[in-house]
Amino acid sequence: MKAQVDGQRVRFALKGLPFRLEPTAETKTLLGHSCRKYLGYAGDRNYLEVWVAEDLKPGPEFKEYAKAMAKLDPIRCQYLTAVPGVPLLAYFHYGPVETIQEVKSVSIAPLPLEEFLLPSDAQPALPSAEAP
Repeated sequence: MKAQVDGQRVRFALKGLPFRLEPTAETKTLLGHSCRKYLGYAGDRNYLEVWVAEDLKPGPEFKEYAKAMAKLDPIRCQYLTAVPGVPLLAYFHYGPVETIQEVKSVSIAPLPLEEFLLPSDAQPALPSAEAP
């Protein structure tokens, strides 16, 4: 439990720091797609490693979804607005806590806009001046 509390303290400390995403030369294949490794920083702290399938280009619905999610939870979702493709694997490092987001399958098909809309009662995960 202490590690979880310490991890949340690290996460809250990252809030409001300038975000940047830097590509690396490292690549690997995930779900049949060549993915490039990107590192995400809040201030000078590297807290994110994300593997992006640059051959998969999200449509405008995903871009709108990414912007909305970045407003609700900037520390976890801001990278979605910056990657040049679809993230298939992400590691978040918050001190002693590591969170992993992994896509298990990819299929190319149109989706209705409703799939990307946030619930009307959605609230920001972290208090933010930018949040609605």
